[in-house]
Amino acid sequence: MPRRRSPVFEHFTCFKDAQGNDKAQCKHCGLQLGANTKNGTSNLRTHVRICKARDGESSHPTSSPLPLPLPQLLELQPSGPGESSDREPAGLDKDEASRDLARMIALHGYDPSVVEDDYFRSFVRRLNPQFEVPSREAIEKMCAGIFRDSWKVLDFSNVYGSGKASLAVGEVKAIQSLQTGQVVYVTSHSIDGHWNLHRVVEHVCVALPVGGYYHVPLLRVPMVALDDAVDHITGYIAYEDQLASSYEFDLFMVAGEMTGHINHLELKNCMEQKRENKIYYSSTFIDHVLHSIARCLLPDPCFANSIFDSVDDYLISLRGTHQELLTQLGLAKLGLLDDPWEYGESWYSCYCCLEIHAQAVPPNSGSYTKQLLHTLWREIYRAIKTVSDSNRPTSNLCLQVLFKVRDVLQSQLSKAPDGAHADNYSGFGNKSVSDVLSEALETVDKAIQDSYLVWSIPLVLDPRYKLRYIKDKFEGAFVSEAEKYVSEVRRKTKELYISYIEAGDEGDSGGIIEVEDMAVDSSNTASAQAWDELDGYLQDSPARQTEGFDILNWWKVHGSVQYPTVARMARDALAMPTCSKLTSDQIAFIKSMLRGYNCWWR
Repeated sequence: MPRRRSPVFEHFTCFKDAQGNDKAQCKHCGLQLGANTKNGTSNLRTHVRICKARDGESSHPTSSPLPLPLPQLLELQPSGPGESSDREPAGLDKDEASRDLARMIALHGYDPSVVEDDYFRSFVRRLNPQFEVPSREAIEKMCAGIFRDSWKVLDFSNVYGSGKASLAVGEVKAIQSLQTGQVVYVTSHSIDGHWNLHRVVEHVCVALPVGGYYHVPLLRVPMVALDDAVDHITGYIAYEDQLASSYEFDLFMVAGEMTGHINHLELKNCMEQKRENKIYYSSTFIDHVLHSIARCLLPDPCFANSIFDSVDDYLISLRGTHQELLTQLGLAKLGLLDDPWEYGESWYSCYCCLEIHAQAVPPNSGSYTKQLLHTLWREIYRAIKTVSDSNRPTSNLCLQVLFKVRDVLQSQLSKAPDGAHADNYSGFGNKSVSDVLSEALETVDKAIQDSYLVWSIPLVLDPRYKLRYIKDKFEGAFVSEAEKYVSEVRRKTKELYISYIEAGDEGDSGGIIEVEDMAVDSSNTASAQAWDELDGYLQDSPARQTEGFDILNWWKVHGSVQYPTVARMARDALAMPTCSKLTSDQIAFIKSMLRGYNCWWR
């Protein structure tokens, strides 16, 4: 059967040149391109997407107006009926306008060199010819003051209250320093006495792949060798532990990245050696686990290319900007695919194409494998968005999203084709669909087994679920071993609770006490009350499942009144870091630090 001619050729006139080579001339702009289909049609597709003449801007590439030279642009002044080019708008405060510009640069992490850009200066002059853009030196001085003032506004006694804080250690993928260095951050996560979640950048350093220790006094940013990074970070956390007494908080948990330049096993061991009090430690961010599950589902390159090609052919028929295309495809209203390059993952590129394909063709018209991947990757994508983009990304979400992904994988595995025709439904090379789904399911189960104690505590403290949800999910996932996991969660919850009772009695937020070391005497009033409150919380009816349920508000309004000690646990446990993704404000803050605005930073 002859291969169907690609729709891209509708935009070209094909011919052979004098040497007999296949050529294609664009019908819109006249540009000639190679058209040997043995090498594919990607160059033709690319041209159709970027051809300005196709959008009606011109009929020939030389007919579009040439841009004005820069000097001529700078000489243009605003003019119009009744306007004067030298008139200053009423009420203009030049100093305050300069400070607004500095605030934008300092608090959003922009490069201060923008004030030296000729086009930016031309833009400002068009708005008001009398406003003089500050020099880069002046704007950086203002930025430093604004950065200092924004930090001084933070009331750390309010941020940390009298509770505990969790720390996250990771690498800023969006920022490269000195081209060879990796920016490493430490952020603190805590919930204050008013039940507001705070995520604060505590420390930044640049890790270089060479030996030795470096420091740049001018910028106040430590620069360390990768092999010294763990010692540097551990030393900082130890310092932070001492500093904690000033704000009356203790460390509850430290989270790190599963992959990257920082050896988190070494970091965990160093912390255990340097701390007397026990803390929770997780070597995995939940979003990293979800990405690793998604990567298990990647098809073979040929099948992936077929996904890309089918979408390319469809997009050629559409016009507009990226956002306009999302609107046409019905994806904008779903909040999907806002940034196709957000994760830098191959699976996400495939998922973007499958999502577009799902909007472009009738339901269930794609191949079995395409529909399968679309279903699974969409669930994983939603899980990542849940733990990273939530307004209040509390840690009770982590185990929930893992079990949701597991349920979808298990459901699809039970329906996977088998027998003699199983290979006909695969796009995974030598692997069958069942093999791929089983591998992904094993990845989920291993992640749950490795970190279930860390993430079960905040889930128990979700009043909608408590222990009942954990019991049901573990029985469904691990069957005969479920009771072992549930018993361990129950034991750890009581162990943690006793430590809070003891800390309250002694006025000290000390380390976690092992439950085996504390004999609970029913004649001891404090102990009896302790068990009564915890058991009361666990046995009381769960909170109603409502859309937009606000767990922090529930604990503020209801839980802190009914279960005051359990509420203290919830404040600390729910603040544990959920993912590696920094907010845009945090990235801007780090960029400002790297530019030397942190001269007054503690």
